[in-house]
Amino acid sequence: MSTSPGVSEFVSDAFDSTAINQEDLRKEMQQLVLDKKESVPSPDDESADWEKELQQELQEYEVVSESDNKDDQWDQEIEKMLQADEN
Repeated sequence: MSTSPGVSEFVSDAFDSTAINQEDLRKEMQQLVLDKKESVPSPDDESADWEKELQQELQEYEVVSESDNKDDQWDQEIEKMLQADEN
């Protein structure tokens, strides 16, 4: 691969860095940081929201305790179905 002479490999090489106003650059960088801080919620806020959502989802479910009384009829039907599938 050859490049023609006089062509910069990087776009930044084409700009004169002395022509950039350092004060304007600093202000723009500071503004970017401030904008980012305002738009991004803090980790504490995110975890609090996440916990609230999780709690709401968990409340939608009904907790059923296991009983020791198993329905033998269901067990027999399931066993018959499994045996029929094997044949």
